[in-house]
Amino acid sequence: MAKLIAVVLIGHGFLGRVHSNVWRQVKHFYDFPFETETTLLCGRESDTLVRNGLPWKQTTTDWRDTINRPDID
Repeated sequence: MAKLIAVVLIGHGFLGRVHSNVWRQVKHFYDFPFETETTLLCGRESDTLVRNGLPWKQTTTDWRDTINRPDID
């Protein structure tokens, strides 16, 4: 079984949507040896994070906490 990696994305504008899609579909295009979980989306505006509709388990506006989380690969 492939190792599960927890992914964080900092930024949720246009390219955030693009990268969210890439993480969901990476195994369709590449021989990627891991399973991925879109764990945390970080952005500056909390109201935009909530209504963006991107498939992330959690959202935050604090990038400092984001980069220090031990559960993020």
